[in-house]
Amino acid sequence: MRSVNGIATTETSLKKVEQCLALLNGKINKRGLKTRKAIEEAAQQIIEEHKLENFFHISIGTITEKYQVQIGTGRPGKNTKYRTGVNTLYTLSWTQKKQVLKQEAQTDGVFPLLCTDKQLTAKEVLKAYKYQPRLEKRFAQFKSIHHAAPLLFKKIERIEANMFGFFIALVVQALIEREVRNKMKEQKIEKIRVYPERREASHPTTSKILDRFDNICTYKISENSGVVETFKDSLNEDQKLILTLLNI
Repeated sequence: MRSVNGIATTETSLKKVEQCLALLNGKINKRGLKTRKAIEEAAQQIIEEHKLENFFHISIGTITEKYQVQIGTGRPGKNTKYRTGVNTLYTLSWTQKKQVLKQEAQTDGVFPLLCTDKQLTAKEVLKAYKYQPRLEKRFAQFKSIHHAAPLLFKKIERIEANMFGFFIALVVQALIEREVRNKMKEQKIEKIRVYPERREASHPTTSKILDRFDNICTYKISENSGVVETFKDSLNEDQKLILTLLNI
């Protein structure tokens, strides 16, 4: 999946890589960068750190320097003999792969959308995805209703398991809301009383629906480890209507 600002991000990364390669170029032929292999590995590491392996072509060149060294000891004179030595220096150069960059630019802003509703057209799927208020509402419920918070687990598996539990809770919450709202539409009920002071809501949320049953209790009288009698609080008309809408 790519973001719409992928082109700008890629250009920034390309500039960073070239800056790092320029710094590396000033260090070659010294210390641990005296061989072709060492220079190639250092350049490749820079590119891989920025995840741009497919966008650069690295070239290592050589320059040969000749020098003379006196044979034997003593001060040089007319009869002094010399031998010629050869010193190989490496050069580092790089180029951007323009064709690959052009192909990459064509895919910026393109990302897949998966949908389980086969009745929706591609345009309808995009519209549903772009309906941000619904998505933001779920994130708000994720934090405020379910109280999601940062985790201090060391193992990623524990974090994934915890987040999966939150995901299941959000799914159940969405299913309850959909069931109630669909039944309201079928029975032509515009609003139900779910807020305090019996205020009405046309799109009741799961948290408010469950709040209506917050003080409902069951009482059991026990004797000799056995239940003698059971009492339950009576439900009002609003609570009975909600249970009917949920097919409970």
